[in-house]
Order: sequence, then C-alpha cells, then structure tokens
Amino acid sequence: ELPSELQTAVASPTTWRLLVAGESNVEPPALSLQDLTRFGSWKLLLPRVTSEAVERNTAYVRSRHQSNPQFFEQARAELDKILHNCKMLCIVEGPVGGAEPEEAFQMVLRAQVFAQGFLKNKQFHKALNLLESCMAISDALVGDNTEGGFPSKVLNTYIVQGFLFWRLLVRANLGEAYHQFHRPEEAQSLLRGALDLLTAAEAKAGSTDEAGEVLEPQPVGPRETVLAGACHVYLSRLAIELGDADEGRRLINCAIAEYECSLIGLADTREDVEDAALVLSTALWIRGNCDVRQEKYDEALSWFARTLETIDKYADMSVDCLHMKETVEAEIRRVKTLQFEFLPHSSTAEASTPQAKPSPGQE
Repeated sequence: ELPSELQTAVASPTTWRLLVAGESNVEPPALSLQDLTRFGSWKLLLPRVTSEAVERNTAYVRSRHQSNPQFFEQARAELDKILHNCKMLCIVEGPVGGAEPEEAFQMVLRAQVFAQGFLKNKQFHKALNLLESCMAISDALVGDNTEGGFPSKVLNTYIVQGFLFWRLLVRANLGEAYHQFHRPEEAQSLLRGALDLLTAAEAKAGSTDEAGEVLEPQPVGPRETVLAGACHVYLSRLAIELGDADEGRRLINCAIAEYECSLIGLADTREDVEDAALVLSTALWIRGNCDVRQEKYDEALSWFARTLETIDKYADMSVDCLHMKETVEAEIRRVKTLQFEFLPHSSTAEASTPQAKPSPGQE
C-alpha cells in the first residue's frame, strides 16, 4: 500500500509502470517507496571515514563488472529507458494520482550504489554517467526539465513530500563524484544548487494554489535535513582543499548542526544507529581537522574528544566503529606531539626546570 502522502485521486497505478516498461536486465526485488526512503536503504551513500559496507560494495561492483562486461551498459540502458518514458509522460493531462514511482526510484537508488562502486574503483566516467542519468530522471519526475515532465500540479504536490529527497540524494552523490574527478567548480555548483532546492522547498511549504488549496502542507523532513548535512560536508572538504579553512569550518558546523538535529532519529535498527553515529563522527572529525590545519590544537583535541564520545555512546558490534576509534586516537597522539613541538622552547625549559628557592636574605 502506498504511503498516504502519495495517494491522490485520479490516475491509474499503471501510469508509473510505464517508467519501466519492457524486460529488465537488472531486476531488483520489489520494495515500497517507504522501504526505499528508510535510512537503511541509502545510508551507504553518506560520507564517513571508514565503512566495510562501502568496501564490500566496491568489491561487488568490480566483480560484477569483470564477470559481465555489459554490466555498466545494462544499468545505463535501464536508466535511459526510464528517462525516455518520463519524457513521454509529459503528455499526461491533469494531476497524476494513485501513482506508483517505486520501480523508477528503486533503479535510481541501485544505480547510485553501482556508481559509488565504480567511483571507488576509479572508473570515474562510468560513475558520472550513471549519476548524471539519475539526476536527469529525478528532475524529469517532478517536471523540472526543459524537455518534459509532469504538470506543475504534480511538482507542487511532491517537491517536499517525496521527490525532493531523491533530487538531494543524487546531487550530493554526483557532487562528490565531480570532486573526486577533479572538477571542483562543478562539484561546488551542484552541491550549492542542492541546498538552494532545499531552501526553495522550505519557502514554498504551506503555499496554496489558485483555488486556495494547500499544496505543500509538510515542511522539509529529517531525511532532507541529513542530506543537506552531507552536502555541507562535501562543500567543507572542497573549501579546505582550496585553502579556505574559515569557510570549511563554517560549512562543517552547518553539517554538524543538521546531523545532530535529525540523523540518529532516522535509525530503525541498532546497526543503523551505529552507522548514523559514524556519519556524525566523520563530521566531528573533519571539524577537528579544520583546527589542526590552523594550529589550533586545543580546539582540535576537544573536537576529537567529542568524536570519541559519539562513537562510545552508540557503538555496539560494528568493526567500523572500532576502526574509526583507532583512527581518531592515533590523530590525538599526533596532535599532542605537534602541540608540544609548537610550544616555545623557552617556555618548555622553564616548565621543565624547577625554580630555585630564594635564600632568606633575598626574601
């Protein structure tokens, strides 16, 4: 059964099935839209320092591509088919009700996971190709496409309540792909554009149509807030690499605030809680490194302490938590060494040499 926010009154469920018409070479198990947007379905795509799941996905994509040289082409063909049918659907008159977008979005999600594997395997062109197709589909589904799309009524209905999530998710991933492919200007433009989408959606929440009906009764939710945090993490990394440590600090502060507001609450299972903690810990870790770059070692150590506190609070059986903790502890030792070397030698000598007591005649 569809979530209530996706149920409207007019069109047949077969409307959405046109998106994946034809026989598929990539056959995912059926998932509902609620399943697809649960944290466990897309947490793999969030930035973190260490992740066994990401390593397994990297190995899977490499093995799948080696055993089936057409693997990439088949995935791309699926996306091309969906995009073609999205453009055909622009001729549908009136609002599309009772819609079932699960098949399209499921392929979009799987393609992003595949793209992450290609990216980690340094196959940048394949990753970019899949992610750019995913972005074109997510935009076409809400009518934000010059070549077609749904009527504005559908855009107004779904921009906050469902489709905005997909547009933010793919932009965060494509922005990071551009970054790794050494295209920083495109990465920054796309990630900032994603944040602009969020701002626009917040501004439109509660707006009404010509008949006075509320089109977007719900504000931006915790999933979208977490994805905004991911965009801020990627933008912070870019700013730091481009030499703007102050901007990098400001951006990562935004990410931390967004994560702390919404991230842990999205978790449905103990494993999800650990993964959410790792994502938050990564942001805290980056914040500490901002201070290390500016030789603010005391501040850096306080952020690393918060990182360890977060891991200890939520860790259970995850190997990733152990690896993250070891990484942070090693960095703390390194920073303490730098902190000691940074002290003026005279101050160090005074601190290490006991002061002679004055003689009674000198008092």
